[in-house]
Amino acid sequence: MCGIALVAGSVARQAAFRLMLDAVRSRGEIEETFVSDDLLAGTQRLRIVDAERATQPWTSADERWVLCYNGEVFNHRALRAELTLLGRQFRTGSDTEVVLEAFLQWGDDFVRRLRGEFAIAIADRSAGRVYLARGLVAVTPLYWSLRACCLHVDS
Repeated sequence: MCGIALVAGSVARQAAFRLMLDAVRSRGEIEETFVSDDLLAGTQRLRIVDAERATQPWTSADERWVLCYNGEVFNHRALRAELTLLGRQFRTGSDTEVVLEAFLQWGDDFVRRLRGEFAIAIADRSAGRVYLARGLVAVTPLYWSLRACCLHVDS
């Protein structure tokens, strides 16, 4: 199981973010991060699907949306085919990218279409919102807290 960490808010602290990433270090072979003034997002993950091009946190082409994702969506190929028919374009073969495109296409209801084990945090940088979801089977943990005007998410 991989691990994700995310701190969102106007006073996001690097020290707290670093502690969160250190706590999930043993869960993956590579650490990847996205850092801005009000969003610190990172993963400690295994590279499984499209190992060379699928990086995380995954950002939309316009960089408005940032996704941290832990787990696997088993039906990502079928969803990719459906999303392609709807006009969505893909840069990789990863299930990570499918998750974000599904969210952008279907909104909050996207999670009902996913089959798998997962924890998801999607940050909307322009609106200052974070969407959280986890698989219906509830295998993958997803923890969050609100402290000092910042949202802290860990899986």
